[in-house]
This record gives sequence, C-alpha cells and structure tokens, in this order.
Amino acid sequence: MNDPKSIILNILATLNEIVKPCFGINGKYQLLVNSSNKNQTDSILSKKASEIIKNIKIEHPIANIVKKSVHNLESTSYDGTISLVLFIYSLYRESLVLLDKGIHPISLVYSLQSAFKVIQDQLNSIRIPIIDDLQLDKLNDIDYILSIRLSTINRKLLYSTVSSVIKTKIHEQLMDGHSVLDDITSVAIAIVSSFYLETDKTIKDIKHSKISFQDSIIILPKLIENSQCNNTNSKLILNGFQVQGITGSAQPHFKESILLFLNIDLLLNRTQTGSTNSDKTKILFNTYEEKTMFIQNEYKIIKDRLLVLVSLLNMSCKNLGKNRVETNIIIINSKKMDELAQSILTDNGVMVISQFPKSHLDTIIKSLGIVSLSSLPARASEDMASSFISKCLCVCTDTSVDPVTKSWTFKELLLKSPFATVEIRSNSPHQLHQKVGCFVSAMGILKSLLEDLFILPSAGATELSLMRNFQTLLNDNTNLIDTETYQLLSKSIEYIPISLIRNNSKPLPILKILNQLHKQPHTETISLNLNPTSNSTNLFINSIDIFETFRSKFQLYRYSFDVVCLFLKIDQIIQPQLKTKNNILNNHQNVTSKKREHIEFKAPEIQMESTIQEQQSITKKKNELFYKDEQIQKRKNRDE
Repeated sequence: MNDPKSIILNILATLNEIVKPCFGINGKYQLLVNSSNKNQTDSILSKKASEIIKNIKIEHPIANIVKKSVHNLESTSYDGTISLVLFIYSLYRESLVLLDKGIHPISLVYSLQSAFKVIQDQLNSIRIPIIDDLQLDKLNDIDYILSIRLSTINRKLLYSTVSSVIKTKIHEQLMDGHSVLDDITSVAIAIVSSFYLETDKTIKDIKHSKISFQDSIIILPKLIENSQCNNTNSKLILNGFQVQGITGSAQPHFKESILLFLNIDLLLNRTQTGSTNSDKTKILFNTYEEKTMFIQNEYKIIKDRLLVLVSLLNMSCKNLGKNRVETNIIIINSKKMDELAQSILTDNGVMVISQFPKSHLDTIIKSLGIVSLSSLPARASEDMASSFISKCLCVCTDTSVDPVTKSWTFKELLLKSPFATVEIRSNSPHQLHQKVGCFVSAMGILKSLLEDLFILPSAGATELSLMRNFQTLLNDNTNLIDTETYQLLSKSIEYIPISLIRNNSKPLPILKILNQLHKQPHTETISLNLNPTSNSTNLFINSIDIFETFRSKFQLYRYSFDVVCLFLKIDQIIQPQLKTKNNILNNHQNVTSKKREHIEFKAPEIQMESTIQEQQSITKKKNELFYKDEQIQKRKNRDE
C-alpha cells in the first residue's frame, strides 16, 4: 500500500467518486458540511466540481495538484471541471496497466505527448464556427481573422451553448420549467449583444482590449419574500446602476443629474475628534474649553470645504450649460456620513447617498472614466470637473419589490466603456446562490466564445469522435508503444460517456452503445441520445443541438495529460507533514519504547509482481550498461 502508484490511484479514485454523481444534466447535488466552527455549521449544496473540491479537505500533494488543475480550468473556461477529474483518474488507471506490461514510464510519457497532437487535430476537425459564413480556408490569414465583425456572430449558437452548459450546473427541479435557465441565458446574451454584437467592433478591437466582464458588470442578488413580489426574473440595467435601501419619501422621476463619487469618512460630530489609537499622536487638552474650541475649528474647516465642494458642483452645472435649479446634484459616498454632514449638503440642494458598496463604486467610476474624490478640496477648480464629476440623464425610483425600502436607478450614464447592472431575484437563498453562480458561468462562457469563435458538439459527441479516431489509428499503426497508447486513450476517454450514461435519468444499454459505435459512419459527428422516446431505437443522434465551448474541452485534455505525465514521472511521494504533537506525549512515548524488553516482529514485505518486474528490468539495464564495449575498454585502460 506504500507504493507511490497505489497512493496516487487511491487519491484520484476518491476525488472521482466524490464528483462523479454530479456529472451531466441529471447529476445530483453534493452536500458538504463544515462543522469546524462550534457555534455555526456551514453547508454547501453544489454540482460544480470546482466548488466541491475546493471545500473538501484532503491533505496530500497529489490532491492539491488536482485541485489546482480544477481551479485553473474553472478560471479560464468556466466548464469541464467534472470531466477533468474523471479523465485524470481514468487515464492514470489505464496507464498503470501499461506499466505492468513492462513499458517504461518515460516512454509512455513521450507517447502520450505525441498523442495529444492527434486529439488537438480531431477537435479542430469537428469544431463548429459561431461566425456566419466563416471562410475556413482563411483561418491562417491573420488580417482576415482580425477583420471579422462581431455582429456576424450567430446568436442562436450562443444561446444554445450557454443554456447547454448551465443545464449541467443547476438541478432540474430548480429550473421551474426552464424559466430560470431562460432568464439567466437571456440576460447574459443581452449584455454581450449590447457590449459587442450590436456595435461595429471587430476581432481586432477585442484583441487589443481584453474582455473583462467582472470590471464592467455589477451583480445585485436580491432575496424576495413571496408576499412582496411574484416576479423573480432578473432585471437588467444597461449603462446604469442601482442604489438599494433608500428610506423616506419617494423622489419623483427626474432628469439631468450631476454625479460626484466620494470615498471620504465624514463624521463631524465625533466625540474623540483629533485623537487616534496611537499615544504618540494623541492630542491632549488642558481644559474643556480648549477641546471645545479645537472641535469647533475643525468643524468649521470641514464645513468650509463641504461648501467648496458645493461650489464645485455648481460650477460644473454652469460649464455644462445647465440650469442649477433644474439640475439635480447627487453625491454618492462609499463611506459613512453623519446627519450633520448630510444636513450641510442637503441645505445647499445636494442629494446624498452614503455607505455605497466600495466594489460597486470602483466598477462604476472605471466605466465612467473618472476617479473618486478621496479628500475634500480646499478650493474649487474647473479642472476637477472633468476628473471627478459625471452626468446621468435619467434617475427614477423603484418600489415594485418593497414599498418601504426603495431603490434609485441611474440610467443613461455618459460612459467611456461598456457597463451594466444585473439584479438577480429569487424566493429562496439556495436558488439565489445557484442563479448568481450560473450567471457568472454564463458570462465566462460567452467571454471564451467571443475569443475562440468555435464551439464543440456535446452530449458525448467529442468523446465518441475521439474514440472512433483512435480505433482507426490502431488499424494503421505498427509502432508497439503508439498502438498501446492509442488503445489506452480510447479506453480512458470511454469512461466519460459511460459516466454520462449511468447518470442519465433514463436507462441506456452501455454495451450495446459501445458495440454499435464503430458501425456508425466515420464522416458524421454523432452524440448520445440521452432522451430516447419509448418507441425510439436510435442510440445516437446526428442533429446535435447541445454544445460546449472549444476552450473547455481543449484545456481539459491539456491539463489531464500534463497531470498524468507528472504522476508517471514521480519517483517518490512527499508525504504531508504531520501536525506537531504535544512534546510531553512524545517524551512519554520515547520513554515507553526504551523500557520495552520484548522482541518485536515485523510483518514481511509483500512484493507485487509489478515491483519484481521493475527491479528485474533495472538490474538488466545495469548489466547491459556494465558489459558494453565502451565500459569494458574504460576499465581496461584504468587497470593499465
């Protein structure tokens, strides 16, 4: 059991058994419970391998390597993490069979690396372009690729790909007749259409400006009680944002607003003004009158600077050619503001919103092309208007969800980069968590689609195509190692569609599917018929409407080959460091071991057949090296 290969295989098998039930559309959720905190127990319910493996505790370097690979695949492709764990386990398990036959691990590594090129060529042969009328013969022409307009992207393929991937991440019972799926997919497609597809941008434009939706989209999760609202569809605000939790009388619909974003802590009525936690900078007062005078002077300085801020805003209205009386001025501060500071601004006709989320503020000002004001100005300057102040053409209130706590929606911002806000609603915390996660995955999938311009057929179509390709190469290849490697890869890839079939809601004959696979025409791309009707006898379908991203599948095989090749080259496993035990307990064990007067017998080591063959092969190589003519001549020269 101390054999490194057995240790690696056991760890991979453990991870495989954890995520395997979650695979496919009909996969089941895994419930992870963390009871490390005595006062609170955290539970996670998920079908995503990246989330499951991240939260399980397996302290071993091999498990950490797989975890890192899963994290990298999730962060770059947002899909394929379960297939990655399954294929790593299957590929390594089949590789051990070849090692038992006497093939050297390094030879197998070289053969696997050359076989990856075969997989890459096969993926390129079955990929589907998402560009209408794409000229495949000009894919090597860089100028042609860069000149492709994003408006020519087929939106139906985008929708089908995103919905196909999201189906595997959310349970069928939570989809509510596919309303959740349609809601998330439609909002994601609408954002991409507004940012890219409805513009004149080309591939060259997104090549020089990296797509980063996380810097241009604000996600607002909102838990809605059944008594408040029955509408749980997501709300999309293009070129705008929302401020929640505003109490008081509802403001009427108004236009032409000037916005100023602050990042200043304005608490004028502090009792410890001028004092800090450090004794070196602490201000001491001899009398109460000195302290009162100091606070009044500080209050006067801040008040004067707030008035300078108001004059700066008035100056901005004048520069924009707007009437100050008809133009609303709104200050949005990410930090706290007390009633005294707010009263100074409101008395001068300025609306104030405090404690706005800092992460949202950073996203907004980056899209607006301005910066937030982090200190109060001592004097007003016209140059500050272009750096700190922006304009909003429409502001309205929303009381559809909660009539007591309202929301202000800022629309039609004058942006320098695309920007949107998505309010995701749900009636349950679990479903809200699932919807937010699916939306993030949808935007990541669309990002990879815009950058790759190709998709792949799903429902096992890619794996079936690779299996048939390797079987064809087996008949044409005469190299022993390559033949064994192709057979190994065919069996390893076969594990993915078999797992998909076993998790299917309707039972399918696995052996019959594998037997009829090679009878299908090799010129056609086929996929598994996962939803056959009662009268249907077709195990495969040709009209594929389920897709996945090209990037996720390509990176899946790339990471799997890299990880398995690394495991094959490992000669020694570094065991995890044991936690430091109590020194008293260690000393007691040492004393007890010295007092033992009886003889301890150790069980004989069990040598496996593979270990004996490996030792024999090492001895044989040493003997061949010793009796080489060059080595014999060297020994003769040394003796003379």
